[in-house]
Amino acid sequence: VLATAPTIPHPASMPGSVFCARNSFTQRLMALSALHPGVVRVYSEILNQAKGGCELYLSSVEKFPWLKGLNVWEAGQYFANAVLMGWIENSSKKPTVLIRPETHQMIPDKAELILLSSNANIVCRKFRIQGLEKPEALKIVRINSHEQLFETPSSTLTWSTKPQAIILNFKDQRNLLRRLDALAAKNTKILVHTEYPDVSLPRLTRTKVEVRSGPLLDERALEALPIQHCKCVVVPDSCEKNRDSDSRVIAAINMVLQARKKTPQTERLHVVASLQDPANVDVLTNALAGEHITLDTVLHDDLEMGAIVQMLSSPNLQAVYNDILDSSESEIRLVDAMEFVSPGQELSFGDLTARVRKAHAILLGTMKASKKLHLAPHRAKKLKLESGDFLVVI
Repeated sequence: VLATAPTIPHPASMPGSVFCARNSFTQRLMALSALHPGVVRVYSEILNQAKGGCELYLSSVEKFPWLKGLNVWEAGQYFANAVLMGWIENSSKKPTVLIRPETHQMIPDKAELILLSSNANIVCRKFRIQGLEKPEALKIVRINSHEQLFETPSSTLTWSTKPQAIILNFKDQRNLLRRLDALAAKNTKILVHTEYPDVSLPRLTRTKVEVRSGPLLDERALEALPIQHCKCVVVPDSCEKNRDSDSRVIAAINMVLQARKKTPQTERLHVVASLQDPANVDVLTNALAGEHITLDTVLHDDLEMGAIVQMLSSPNLQAVYNDILDSSESEIRLVDAMEFVSPGQELSFGDLTARVRKAHAILLGTMKASKKLHLAPHRAKKLKLESGDFLVVI
């Protein structure tokens, strides 16, 4: 049995059931998007059930006994159309998720492999995929910059005496604040604007939060917010099933845009918006076209339902999603492709994977400058990357 609820009961109270807190995926994803613009597209494809997209699959290593005793980097070379991200150990009552394990950690005998693929018919050869160069023979473009590429997370939010992020339309998005508190730089200032005077906040240890109450669609109230100083505006929807929810989100963002225009701006503003209707993504995108603003949209209904459908077939996927959404060590990141290749250079996905391995990361796919996403291509597929393209890594 799998159910959604506002809060998750203790597992012992209903053995055999899997609970997913309502809107928990959406709120955690919005927090990641606030810190790492663009990454929402990757999570959305994995969580969504869109035709032709990639999904996470769990497969027992017993199906592939020739992989036992190998580490994640070695075993990954045997998969033609999937990316091996790690595994789940089921030796205890609670499954243990290992994403991007260390090289000395070998695949256990009873493990479930975590695989990213666009095809449910995952191909695992009994030999390494041919045509791959040895990792040590590959020339890295700027290897000296890799040492801190993943150890020090890049983020839009840094310490400042001014609010770095403003959350509008806040009601009960406690998971959103918790994730921002865990991921943002220490002492980052966050301003929360709410229509509810008695709103309660979770216990926060790293960020400093100021709460202001007032109507959402009040031009004078929004102009009084320090929008000109912040780097990110997050606008969750009301999480209520009504046709006005998206309209209020779009109207609030338009008011923010008008308020910004009244003062000179040098820095680009990043906007994260949660919507219910996919048609409104184009409406909002067109409204912000030509402005000094980047936009990430989260369709919470699609994400939540997509995750539930996947967990119905593989309940342990909940533990995997919790790990990649909650762990600062297992985040999906976008990194500049030019850190690993020269402009116009052509490499197979397998060879590019070997280069990324040098930075102790796993390559999941690529994102072009046009925002076109390609996850888990065939290892032999040739990729040509240019300036402005990104690698999707974990």
